[in-house]
Amino acid sequence: MVFDFIKKMFPIKADSLDGFIEVVKREGGVFVIATPIIRLKNWFSASRNTAVGTIGNYEYSTRLQSKTPEGRQIVFCDVGGLRFGSDSGFSDSKKRGLYALRNVLTADDRLQNVKQRLPNVKTELVGPEGIIDEATRQRMYADAKKYNVTPF
Repeated sequence: MVFDFIKKMFPIKADSLDGFIEVVKREGGVFVIATPIIRLKNWFSASRNTAVGTIGNYEYSTRLQSKTPEGRQIVFCDVGGLRFGSDSGFSDSKKRGLYALRNVLTADDRLQNVKQRLPNVKTELVGPEGIIDEATRQRMYADAKKYNVTPF
């Protein structure tokens, strides 16, 4: 019993999308959440400036997570892209926005792959504001078509 408690503290980490799908299937996961993540790759080597914010390498990734019936996390993090730039400068604001859109498209693409291969599993795409609904997805794909943006 104590071992089960300790096991729940450590997630099952998959090393690929296929591995994640296999673990979810094997462990009996019934719900998958995809979250697009943007983070500064190395906080300590980044430059900070009051005019443009933090300048450095930004990593764009998708985090897929599920749970076993016992409550243990199943996790896969897929790094999609890397961009050097600032977090609030004007010169790279369009590129920053397109990379963010590309990252959300990638998360949705991974989620559609899970949904196709595990049709009985419920899925949700989650952004910074919460669950992304169908109307927002339609606008997202319209913007992607307008700016010719594809997933990573």
